[in-house]
Amino acid sequence: MRKQGYTYILLDLDGTITDSKEGLLESYRAGLAAVHFSDYTEEQLLSFLGPPLRQSLKYSFGFDETTLDAAMQGFRERLAVAGIEKNTLYPGVREFLQWAHGQGKKLIVATSKTSRIARGALERCGILGDFDMVAGKDEAGGAGEKAAVIAYVLEHFPGIQKEECVMIGDRKYDILGAREMGMDAIAVLYGYGSREELESCCPDALCESLQDVKKLL
Repeated sequence: MRKQGYTYILLDLDGTITDSKEGLLESYRAGLAAVHFSDYTEEQLLSFLGPPLRQSLKYSFGFDETTLDAAMQGFRERLAVAGIEKNTLYPGVREFLQWAHGQGKKLIVATSKTSRIARGALERCGILGDFDMVAGKDEAGGAGEKAAVIAYVLEHFPGIQKEECVMIGDRKYDILGAREMGMDAIAVLYGYGSREELESCCPDALCESLQDVKKLL
């Protein structure tokens, strides 16, 4: 960790800023119902929280491309509503954002959701205006890999140095994406990833809460 602090703070959305589990699970079920697939467990659905969904569906269920397209369409249609409406802020988020602004930090959302849905969820929670940028998978291109979203963020700020940046997230995909882009990463334990998962990818720090994160920054 850099002792002099960071200027740019990148935060994952689901599991880090907002608890969107209810809306995501509802949307997963809708996607699977669209292809008349019911041979899944709730544990499998929970494992989809975080990574790109298309890859998870292919890996878990062996869907062909046509089935994947149909499942993703059903998922997106439901997520367009549930992904915005069914979100609650984690404890300490508002206080953390206020503190970061007071310190002159740049706040950026880096999410595997589309930017439209991410902005809608943040607006509904009343914090959209707290962010200098909301970067989603649609703007970054690719299948929603976190490294691609982070790369898009870096391109957006001319002259930005990776040493000035830190990624905060709750799943290994956030930590590994930051590592791939040469950026420091902090893992938070209150979201969807387990301690075992997060420790396995060796984040620069592992925090129980955003209050703990603030002490590091």
